[in-house]
Amino acid sequence: MRIALTGFSIGWGIFILIVLLGAGNGLLKGMMSNFSDTTDNIYTVTPGKTAMFYKGWPKNREIVFTHDDVERLESNFPDKIEHISATLSATAELTYGTVTTNGSIEGKEVGFERTEHIRIVQGRQLSQMDADSLRKTCVVSSSLARILFRDDQHPVGKYLSGNGVQLLVVGIYEPNVDIGSIVREVYVPYTTAHQVFCHDEKLSKITLMLRGLDDLRSNQAFEQVLLQKIADVKDFNVSDPSAVKLKTDYENYLDTVSILNGIYLFIIIIGLATLVSGVVGVSNIMMITVKERTRELGVRKAMGASNEHIVALVLVESVIITLIFGYVGMICGVGITQLMSEALSAAGGSDIFSDPTVGLNIILAANVVMLIAGIIAGYVPAKKAISSKLVDALSA
Repeated sequence: MRIALTGFSIGWGIFILIVLLGAGNGLLKGMMSNFSDTTDNIYTVTPGKTAMFYKGWPKNREIVFTHDDVERLESNFPDKIEHISATLSATAELTYGTVTTNGSIEGKEVGFERTEHIRIVQGRQLSQMDADSLRKTCVVSSSLARILFRDDQHPVGKYLSGNGVQLLVVGIYEPNVDIGSIVREVYVPYTTAHQVFCHDEKLSKITLMLRGLDDLRSNQAFEQVLLQKIADVKDFNVSDPSAVKLKTDYENYLDTVSILNGIYLFIIIIGLATLVSGVVGVSNIMMITVKERTRELGVRKAMGASNEHIVALVLVESVIITLIFGYVGMICGVGITQLMSEALSAAGGSDIFSDPTVGLNIILAANVVMLIAGIIAGYVPAKKAISSKLVDALSA
C-alpha cells in the first residue's frame, strides 16, 4: 500500500506534466493559427507627403515611387528580399448590369498572392499570359462580387465595367481581412493597369517579402537601412514621420511568439514541480525501505556483496517503481489529450486552442525524465545503505 500510494504520486506527476504540455501545445497551435498570414516577413512601403523641410525642399512634397524604385531596392538588398512586387491603384466606378458601386482597380504583378495572402475561391489567379498579352482580366473580392452580382453564384466568366472598360472576371478571391469587412478592390494585371488606368505609373505601394530576419533586432536594423536608402534617393529626412510609411505585422508576430514560448516554459516548470513532489515521495519511501532492510543489507555485505551491488539493488527498485507508475500516468495523460483533441475536432475547433496533443519528442523526453527521476529518488537511500557499518547492520 505504501509503495502504491508513493507510486501514485509519480504517476500523477507524469500525468499532470503530459496534460499541461498538451494543453500548452494546443494553446500554441491555436494562437499561431491566427498568425498564419504573418509568419512570412512582409513589409509594405507606401509613399506619402513630407512633413519636414529638407535641403531646401518644402513641406507637403509628394513622394513618388516608380518601377525604377522597385528595381533599385531589389539590387540594394539581394540577400534580404525574397520577393518584391509593385502595385498601381486607381479609383473606379464599378458596374455590372444595373448595379454600380465605387471601388478601386489595383494593378498587380504576377505572384502578388505571395505577399497579399489572398485565397482564390472561384476561378483562377492572374497569369503571366494575362500580363504579357495586356488582357483585360480581373479577380474580384468575394464581398464585392456579392454586391455587384447579387444572387449570381457564378460570376466567373462575366464582364464588369471599371471606369467604362470591360473587364473579364477570371477569379473570386477571399481577402485577408476580418469577416464582415467589405473589400472593394479589383485586381488586374500590372501591365493592363499601366496601359489603361494608370498612365503615369505612380506606384501606390511596394511590397517586400524578406528572408533571414528572424528576430526583432534584425528587423528594426533593416527598417532603418531601408528608410535611409529610400530617403537618400527621394531627398527627405529619414526621421520624417509621413514621407514614407512602413507597415509590417511580423514584429507583432515575433512578440507574440516570445510571449507564448514564455507561457509554455512556465507550464513546463509547473509540470516538473509536480513531478518533483513525486520524486521526493519515492525517495522517502526508499529511505524507509533501506532502514527496514538494514539487517538484510548487512548480511549481504557480510556474505561478500560489494557496495556497488547494494547501490544497484536500491536504485533498480527505485527506477522500477518510478517507471511502472510513470508509464501508467503517461498513458492516461496521452489518452486525455487525444480525447480533448477529438472533442475539439467534433465541436468544430477553436480560434485559440487547437489539437492539444503531445508529439513523440515529448514522449521520449518524458521517458528520460522518468528514468532520471527514479535514479535521483534512489540515490540518497542507496548512499545511506552503504554508509552503515557492517557490525551495526548485523546487530540491527
